[in-house]
Amino acid sequence: MSLLHKICAAAVCLFASATANAIEPSGTLPVMTITTENSQAITSKEDYVSATYSIDPKGTDVEAFSGDLQIRGRGNYTWTGFDKKPYRIKLDKKAGLLGMKSNKHFGLLAHADDSRAFLRNPIGFFISKAVGLAWTPDMRPVEVILNGDYIGLYFLTELIRVDKDRVDIYDQEDEEATPDPTGGWLCEIDNYEEAPSEQITITEGDGSLMRITHKSPEILNAEQEKFLRDQYEAMNTAIYNSDPASTAWSDLIDVASATRFYVTQEITDNYESYHGSCYMFRDRGEDKKWNFGPVWDFGSTLADENSRLFIWQGREHHQHWIEQMNKFTSFQEERNAVMEDFAKNHYDDLMTYIDQFIAQISDAAATDAQRWPKYGNTDIPYQVEYVKRFLKNRVSYLMYVWGMSEEMPADIYLRGEFNGWAAEPRYQFRSTGDNIYLLDDVTLDGIFKIGSFDWTTVDLGGFEDNNTLQPDQPYTLNPKGCNLTATGTFPSVRLVYDPKEPEKATLELLTKKAGIDDVTTGAVFEVSGTTIASAEPFSIYDLSGRCVTRDVTAATMAPGLYIVNAGGHVAKIALGR
Repeated sequence: MSLLHKICAAAVCLFASATANAIEPSGTLPVMTITTENSQAITSKEDYVSATYSIDPKGTDVEAFSGDLQIRGRGNYTWTGFDKKPYRIKLDKKAGLLGMKSNKHFGLLAHADDSRAFLRNPIGFFISKAVGLAWTPDMRPVEVILNGDYIGLYFLTELIRVDKDRVDIYDQEDEEATPDPTGGWLCEIDNYEEAPSEQITITEGDGSLMRITHKSPEILNAEQEKFLRDQYEAMNTAIYNSDPASTAWSDLIDVASATRFYVTQEITDNYESYHGSCYMFRDRGEDKKWNFGPVWDFGSTLADENSRLFIWQGREHHQHWIEQMNKFTSFQEERNAVMEDFAKNHYDDLMTYIDQFIAQISDAAATDAQRWPKYGNTDIPYQVEYVKRFLKNRVSYLMYVWGMSEEMPADIYLRGEFNGWAAEPRYQFRSTGDNIYLLDDVTLDGIFKIGSFDWTTVDLGGFEDNNTLQPDQPYTLNPKGCNLTATGTFPSVRLVYDPKEPEKATLELLTKKAGIDDVTTGAVFEVSGTTIASAEPFSIYDLSGRCVTRDVTAATMAPGLYIVNAGGHVAKIALGR
């Protein structure tokens, strides 16, 4: 691009900024300014438009950049369904934009469809990295000015490509004259019909059509196409083997990548993850296996915080293969190990990351909401609270249903006329373990019930309409039952609820504070140094509520403060102090 053109483009940009919307970037993030040749509009996903770009760090610790690039549209529904458009850019020269690894190819993702505080892709990418997938795209938030018009908060993202710093496999040429068709391959299980030259199809074991778009190589000769089709047919046959002990599938597919990819999708409840944007790759060599990944699209995630379905159950989109893969013992064992490691070693880090990410983008997100008011994200604090609650519920549910936790924690609320039947944090029971839930300092005057946020996971009431509860008397609850009633102020309300036996749930309105007794010895527990004993089995919890020892009659612990539960008697006990 000539110097004269750059001067003219800058003049056009200044004029455009005076006539475009009056909203300016927040200035709390780096600002990327793109000016197309002659301020040409970007209307195509196929044809690039020439442009210049610059990155102003705006006081952050990233490096300033400027240069030439090509830009075009990208995406499917996100391109056609929103005025805030996503783009694909190709730099004329490689650059390590915003601290990412040097490359020419990036996406500017708009996430106009992300009403969860722009957290969907960041959370999916974080989990993918935490569980150890081979490569996960990096991304950085940035404010964008296009042809003088501030167009909002975007996410500069590494695109999925065969590259030593991305999908690091052999780069097989299109229509190689003497190819070794074993690899490398980068493919996508796709939900869009592409040209026959870009895509093969097979019939899945359940009779559904399965589209596989070959991203690299893009153009195949007959030998390459035959190899690819034979591979997917073989994987399909192995996956639909009815024997749970079969290992034929893992002769073709890398178990570690398959389970890590799946756990990432299941935690986020990504019910489109095996329907489209489902990437797989294979390096060159007869002994190489297909790997799942990298992850990409999390636009449909974090939807229902009370979901008790797997990602293939009762959903709008068909999920290829994954239900069948979950029947294999070898898949289950590795899946559970990945899930348990995430819950114990990475979940807290994810909560910290969410707070840091929101602090980083909050001002820019508020400015973006002014620019695009119809696309949501006007209440960031509420969405953050929702997302954290979603992840807590989802991780707890998966740990329970996959047999790594004996209790399925649920967000359970006291709901009634006194609070407009809302599921309010103030009236949320806290779990003390062993299916016991407590709520303190409650005033009741009228009808109420016990329920989850959705009234589906938990809905407990009486056997007759307006059953009146008396203080200090356990009342057996009725699943899907009638309204209860009570009057008075109660220091504690105790719920005993086992999701496996909801018909045995009881509720007790207590006239003294329940749950914690500061004791060192007593009729229930005997304490000596760091050893605790009891005539009946007990469980020990740390102060975060994590069970550290279960169903024992004696235990020696490290010095500290613990919560001990035996037969409904809960005590806070100091050991070794």
